[in-house]
Amino acid sequence: MLQSGKYPIFAVADGVTIELDKNNNYPNSSGAGEVAKIFCERAIKEAEKIYEQFDEFKIRQVFKKANAAVEVYNRTQERSKKTSNFWDFDLLAATGLSR
Repeated sequence: MLQSGKYPIFAVADGVTIELDKNNNYPNSSGAGEVAKIFCERAIKEAEKIYEQFDEFKIRQVFKKANAAVEVYNRTQERSKKTSNFWDFDLLAATGLSR
């Protein structure tokens, strides 16, 4: 969870991990955890920009921009629909909430 230093805005996201290490444990350095952080940081940044005009319909704008930041990160990790096998090498993802 991250919160704005300017406004009463917070964002919560949880990384979605399907990749396990050789011992069937979750990775200690988690790409899914990183995208959860990226999602929250961008959601707060975008919500701060439109705070004075914010309404329930603008949340889509915030989520689209936060998801776009996650997409950029996936590309830097050479992850895409083309490179994923959707079993043990997939897109790094998170579920999120912003208020």
